Amino acid sequence: MTANSARGPWAFVAIVWLIAALLMAAAFHISPLVAADLVPLIALLLLGVLSRVLPDTLISVSGDGIRFSFLGIVILAAAVLVGPVGGGVVGATATLARPTRMPAIRRLFNAGMHGTVGLVGGFAYQGLGGVDPLTVGRPTEVLLLIGVPLVLADLAQAATNALVLSGMMWVSSGVPFWVQVRSLLSSTGAAYVAYGMVAFLLVVLWGPAQVRWFSAALTAVLLLVVWWVFGQYGAELEAHERTTDTLIAALDVRHPGAAAHAQRVAMLAGWMGESLRLAPAALGELRTAALLHDIGLLGVRDADVLAVRGHALAGVEMLKNISFAAPALPVIAAHHERMDGTGYPHGMVGPQIPLESRIIAVADSFDALTTGTDEHPPVGAREALQRLADDPGLDPAIVAALERASSSHGFSDATGQNWLGRAKFVEREPQATSEAGVRSIATIAADLLHAGPTTSWITRHDHPDDRLGL
Repeated sequence: MTANSARGPWAFVAIVWLIAALLMAAAFHISPLVAADLVPLIALLLLGVLSRVLPDTLISVSGDGIRFSFLGIVILAAAVLVGPVGGGVVGATATLARPTRMPAIRRLFNAGMHGTVGLVGGFAYQGLGGVDPLTVGRPTEVLLLIGVPLVLADLAQAATNALVLSGMMWVSSGVPFWVQVRSLLSSTGAAYVAYGMVAFLLVVLWGPAQVRWFSAALTAVLLLVVWWVFGQYGAELEAHERTTDTLIAALDVRHPGAAAHAQRVAMLAGWMGESLRLAPAALGELRTAALLHDIGLLGVRDADVLAVRGHALAGVEMLKNISFAAPALPVIAAHHERMDGTGYPHGMVGPQIPLESRIIAVADSFDALTTGTDEHPPVGAREALQRLADDPGLDPAIVAALERASSSHGFSDATGQNWLGRAKFVEREPQATSEAGVRSIATIAADLLHAGPTTSWITRHDHPDDRLGL
């Protein structure tokens, strides 16, 4: 890393802390702490530190994903119960107290970001009409004067988190700012809704229900149960990924280069899915289908036209007893169908073809064009996109999504397979020793640049100029 590139992230951290300091000064002036705030502040600080002592649960697909940590719940509750000062103090202090070893810049950035998030949440709650939870009791008041402002403050915190984190991604890695903002909001939106519900429960128990400090203990038990459930879900997804990796590794043994091809197609498909605003669950299913789209080639030893034509249905047959792959089966079966009806195995036309299959078809073709075959040298990204746009078998809306992705990820002007080196990725570095084995898409992409064979005969049946000309 150069000196200039190293100074950028540190400068951004300084800006985040400056914003937090200004907000904290305003908070002390507008809504200073009083003696009654001491008990809830201490209770929520302890709860926040507990959330940082426990390892985050990673909910991931293909190495990328979102974390579950109930610190967001505690910060929101503090912003409501103690005000902006409480939200900021809990967010920053709990993060700084985390015992996990990590680089100083990351610890300082996370603390500044969480402190800022808490301050914004507190200001939003009060500015939108939220009242002291200890002063209301009737159900309608609880809903209107606590519930509604709390939900809006929750959304303000989600937006602040996305903006600050995306700013750091842009400064440190060059990841397009607004692309990352949209990705974070779409992937973490459901988590923040859940955070708001649990925070509302904690606030109601403390305030209108008059349970006071014991509500923190009750909430801690609930949060520990939720944390454990998310951990089990994360472990299940990790097992799914190991199964997928094993299948892809077996395919690569049979056809060297197939694993790299599958990963590239999965990355491209994921970016197109994001451009098309697919929901997080649909994106996960799309990436799984993209990784396994050629698994039926395990049974193909030679470049035989009939055998290749059968690989889509053969893949479905291989995966039919694997429960997590069930949503991917129709996609895999149709990934060689073409909009003009000339595809296989069923000759589907236009919208009869699943959207995810049309996405994989475009990713397949782009990778084939930029990788090249013995008869067709690789072409640059821009030429590949033009040739895909002229292909009547591909969905023009999907090709347009790939063009948007190539622009936003910075590889539209790349030559040949160099697009992979030019593309901007979000690197999710491990934050705990338990996560050391988790590989991000960026890490996988870096490995692909130095992988073994970059071409394989299996790309030939995807090449727009030579479909099944084997």
